[in-house]
Amino acid sequence: MPLTAADNPTRRALRGAIKLMLLVGLLAVAYVFARSLVSSDPRSGAGGYRADLSTLAEGAVWRIEWEGRRYLVLHRTPAMVASLEDGAGPALADPDSRRSRQPPGAGGVLRSLSTRYLVVLDYDTALNCPVELVPPAMPDADGWIGGLRDPCAGSRYDYAGRVLAGERAPRNLGVPDHRLEGDSLILLAD
Repeated sequence: MPLTAADNPTRRALRGAIKLMLLVGLLAVAYVFARSLVSSDPRSGAGGYRADLSTLAEGAVWRIEWEGRRYLVLHRTPAMVASLEDGAGPALADPDSRRSRQPPGAGGVLRSLSTRYLVVLDYDTALNCPVELVPPAMPDADGWIGGLRDPCAGSRYDYAGRVLAGERAPRNLGVPDHRLEGDSLILLAD
């Protein structure tokens, strides 16, 4: 009596192997999905990425990489804040930040939630180059006393991340969603 397709041991073994491979594949997809929901960084939690700014010296910058993005935190000196508040210096392309990205409450001349700290995305708006800090100095030919500069295209920004008029960068530096609680910065996921 010949074997039917259901009784063939080779077919049964092949079916079992296929079912096992499908199960392993589904488990792998479930694992990857679960890992994407839970961050492995101990500083990030349900509220976002938490950083202690109490060790950041006045006039210094701190770079943070989180969730595939680069952030720059500048602890502004009183001289940096004064340069923003007095309005002197070269013309700005978007002084009121109307074409820029920033959360509510981070408007005005300082473009931040705090007088002391500026939190921006750490790439210029022309070529996605990291920006660098240029400390206050003697004004250059057009009155720029320092701020942030893109070393790739040379675009210049003030200490609030606003681009100077006539630069290659089309917009001000982006201000990400964040909160400040005392000396703690909490970056929020977009």
